[in-house]
Amino acid sequence: MQTSTAVVTKCRICLAVARHKGFKAREMMFGLKDQFDYFECESCGSILIYEMPPDLARYYGSGYYSFKKDRPWLAYAKHAWAEYSYGKMNITGRLVASVLGVHQGVRAVAKAKVTKDSTILDVGCGSGELIALLDHLGFENLTGSDPFLSSDKETEGGSRLLKRQIQEVSGTYDLVMFNHSLEHIFDPHTEIAHAKLLLNAGGKISVRIPIAGNYAWRTYGPDWVALDAPRHLCIPSRAGLLLCATAHDLKLEQIYYESDEFMFWGSEQYKADIPLSSAASYSSSLLKRLLPSSRIRSYRRLANKLNLSEDSDAACVIFTSRT
Repeated sequence: MQTSTAVVTKCRICLAVARHKGFKAREMMFGLKDQFDYFECESCGSILIYEMPPDLARYYGSGYYSFKKDRPWLAYAKHAWAEYSYGKMNITGRLVASVLGVHQGVRAVAKAKVTKDSTILDVGCGSGELIALLDHLGFENLTGSDPFLSSDKETEGGSRLLKRQIQEVSGTYDLVMFNHSLEHIFDPHTEIAHAKLLLNAGGKISVRIPIAGNYAWRTYGPDWVALDAPRHLCIPSRAGLLLCATAHDLKLEQIYYESDEFMFWGSEQYKADIPLSSAASYSSSLLKRLLPSSRIRSYRRLANKLNLSEDSDAACVIFTSRT
């Protein structure tokens, strides 16, 4: 691991002040290969960027906020995928899931055991794709928020997508979701505190997030694909995330791990200096995705094994408020 000079600083997750181990990480999604200083918390094992990049917006591609309407066949496939992922038998959805796995965002809503008339907020909703799938499934009270939207919008199903920070969102909710958005926040404590303020009595907070300290991190170090420098500003360890939640009087309801083969082939590519967006990337070949090689199938089996042993690189964690 290429290290950088360690300095005494505060972990923004567990709040421990120490001389943490620093290292360099490269931007590899788009292949810019700019380097950034990160550290691994000596106390909780979380991974954090030292400083907020002043030009962070340049490291987000247009796909993050794409609002292009899907072609009918693609919309049909996505809807079938969502139905299957929510637990409804759908042959087309099962075929899609055999290639892509279940839709983890939809699965997280099913795991939270909310009803279709529950009020749900998706924080950092991006283009609102998950909200649109939940529209299709019959959920009636959906809101998305994201400060980087160009303006307030609506999904085709009529759900609101608000150009707002969570601190600017009004109302109360039965479920507040962070679907791979909390790791993009420099100060997660502020975000969690506001999420709790928005909860109805008995409400839940669902966090889908990369988890530091896992097998892929131990194997690949700064080439771990989910490090995703510089977009991921704080990647908690399991211990760090639970400490953060405890600080806000949140109780763990359930945790499950949900990684797939991407943590291996993506990290192997970065190790070989191949960006995710490269024409040489595995993700660029639809045929390879439809007909995975024996190597990819072995990665999938290993990911499933690590999910069961809770040592894979991503988890869904559901909290309830104690107060």
